[in-house]
Amino acid sequence: MARTRNKMIRVNLSLQEQTIEIADRVWPIQKYRSRSAFVDEATRWYATALQKKRLKDDLIRGLQAMTEEDIKIIAEWEPASAELLEQELVTVA
Repeated sequence: MARTRNKMIRVNLSLQEQTIEIADRVWPIQKYRSRSAFVDEATRWYATALQKKRLKDDLIRGLQAMTEEDIKIIAEWEPASAELLEQELVTVA
């Protein structure tokens, strides 16, 4: 499949002076073709990092909820399990 180039759109952004100074120091050293190319990639990278963090946080919350539910189920079934184990131990002895 042929790779298509995304259409570039000119925008006017207001950034802190220090942010521009950092970008202007970094983009030539890292061999970006322009400040715009650097800002484009930095924005994509940061957006991807935020999405990954959100997914990780969602996964952690889901696992915590599952763990809490598992503990409730174990607590509900523990007396029955202990009774069955006791019966088997008596039968074996």
